[in-house]
Amino acid sequence: FYLVAVDDDGGWYLSFWYTVTDAIFTETGYGTPVFGNGLTPIGADSPEAAVEGAFRELLSLDLEGLIGMLPPTEMRALYDYMPLIMDDYNETVGAFGSFITIDLTSLGTSVSDAANGAKRVKIETFDITFASFFMEIDGAISFDGACFDITLNDQSGALSEFGAQVPDHINTCDQAVADMLDPGMTGIEIPDFLSDLGAADTGLLAVEEDGRWYVSPTETVGDGFLQALKIWDRDTLQQYIDWLIEFGGEAGSAALF
Repeated sequence: FYLVAVDDDGGWYLSFWYTVTDAIFTETGYGTPVFGNGLTPIGADSPEAAVEGAFRELLSLDLEGLIGMLPPTEMRALYDYMPLIMDDYNETVGAFGSFITIDLTSLGTSVSDAANGAKRVKIETFDITFASFFMEIDGAISFDGACFDITLNDQSGALSEFGAQVPDHINTCDQAVADMLDPGMTGIEIPDFLSDLGAADTGLLAVEEDGRWYVSPTETVGDGFLQALKIWDRDTLQQYIDWLIEFGGEAGSAALF
């Protein structure tokens, strides 16, 4: 067990991200990079553009582009280490992009102020289309701020050949979907996560660095917990704890039998 310290402006500091990243890369045999010669930051002109850019890079499976949308100081470890695996990634996961295309056709966001000059970007709506010429499948996923709407066109019946019975249209606000999630069918009463998230002032936090905006994982997670705690009372927290315990028990039973 070890911790990694970094030299920043003449002072030494323990680094969570360097410690975790170095442990992973050492354990998997990729070794240690040449520090300071990593990926190039990209960023965006505005907080909402940073979120949209990260979203697009994620959907296109462009790992280098996605990292480029993260703060280069905060996520310096990823910038340094990720070049070690880029060739392997592009030959495996990245190659998947040649079999399926996923496009963000629209993204609606709202922006509010967060602590220390950061901006909280909340995704209000989005529309995504996807297609696979290999399996002859296409469809779309939309979110209107309350419900997810999914359409699927299995042109050649490829999914049916695998024994999958997938409906061609699903809307999460339809009563039929609500009935599927009813505790009478699942045996578990599912907390209303979406309503709680909607009530909390949560979003992706964008930070400015050297005139460019980036999406901050650390700030986003920390801010999300703080905003959630503002609306969760004792009973709500207990409901989530009970659900996790019950869900864990059901999952364990399913795995055993």
